Amino acid sequence: MISKIWSKVEKPVTYCILIIYITLQMLSWIFEITFIDNIIEGEKNFLFIAIILFFLILFIDRRVSTLRKYESLSHFPQFDEAIEYAFKQQKKIKKLFILGHSTLTIYEHIKWKLNGKENIKILIRNPNSNDFLKHITSEKAIETEKQQIKNAVNKWKGKLENNDIKSLDVHYYDFEPSLYLIIIDEKMCVFGAYEPCETDWGYKVEAAMVIDGRNEVGKLFVDDLSYLRNSPGVNP
Repeated sequence: MISKIWSKVEKPVTYCILIIYITLQMLSWIFEITFIDNIIEGEKNFLFIAIILFFLILFIDRRVSTLRKYESLSHFPQFDEAIEYAFKQQKKIKKLFILGHSTLTIYEHIKWKLNGKENIKILIRNPNSNDFLKHITSEKAIETEKQQIKNAVNKWKGKLENNDIKSLDVHYYDFEPSLYLIIIDEKMCVFGAYEPCETDWGYKVEAAMVIDGRNEVGKLFVDDLSYLRNSPGVNP
């Protein structure tokens, strides 16, 4: 109640104090009025300025806090930092959509954040496609990646069997991925670009971005990306 009242009066209060101070200063310069001089001279003058600064700081701080609520995009230098941020913003998760290459890295980062109520849909790379990781020169690395995908799917299925998630829907796609994507309840979205590696493994990830779909601008982005949820996928 007090907060709502203050939010309505803080702006006029700040401006009124500033106008009063400026008016008294001008009157003091033009006329010799003892009463006004006593109000704004010496230590009282500093007190007046301190009060004005105090209200201005409160006013600016509230404006900055309000603007932060409408930030749509946040950048993180590390993938795991983006995951932590997104999952802290959205509590009691019901739906997760994950698009990735093997999704094993994503699994390792979020497995402890699942509460058994999530309906999870995964779109994952088909390891049996003809052009699987055609940019890699090492056959051993390709086989390792294929096994990693199978391990990831088994881990997700294990979560379902242990009732750590509510449902699981796994689909496969037949193209080399350019990005990974995690949509949380269609309100928070973590995504980033894959960087192809010619040896050792298929792709690596570092920086990531988070779209906050809880405001109007962010919601437009999340809604546009959510069309991927309807992808039928292919059989591996």
